[in-house]
Amino acid sequence: MWLRHLDGATEDREADALLIVGLAHFHAGSLAEAETWFNHGADAAADGDEQLQARIDLALANVEQHLGHDLRAYCRVERVLRVLTHGGDRQALIGAQACLGRSKLAAGEAASAAWTFGAALQLLPDPDTDPSEAAKTVRRALALLAVESNDLAAAREYLSVLWESPEPSRAPAGL
Repeated sequence: MWLRHLDGATEDREADALLIVGLAHFHAGSLAEAETWFNHGADAAADGDEQLQARIDLALANVEQHLGHDLRAYCRVERVLRVLTHGGDRQALIGAQACLGRSKLAAGEAASAAWTFGAALQLLPDPDTDPSEAAKTVRRALALLAVESNDLAAAREYLSVLWESPEPSRAPAGL
């Protein structure tokens, strides 16, 4: 049991705590360590909350994506989207859409990726001005797609909110 590493975590919150520790490793750039913690979180959540399982799987999909396993991430995030669509965690849903869009982009499906990123942007409470990490991730992706299609005005529009943002962001949406 991993609880000895999670001082203060009760057994019913073990999967949440493992997810949090994994996210700390992920944001620190330690993908292998993050993946280990996420996998233990998935084991701990196996018979529990379906939304928590989906958030852990989303975290694993992001790790897989960073490791270059885009097809695995694509398949995992497709399953995650089915669950998150019925939950109330909008940020996780936006993160899943962004992860799926990046997977589609890596597979060379630019038009489908653009649609997916656009759908993620529409999930934001205020798509035009939302300063969240999820919004930043989606806007960067849409700006890159616009640059690739030589639509510099659209790219400038997507990036305008990022230029006004006080903090640079590095984390994938939903994490």
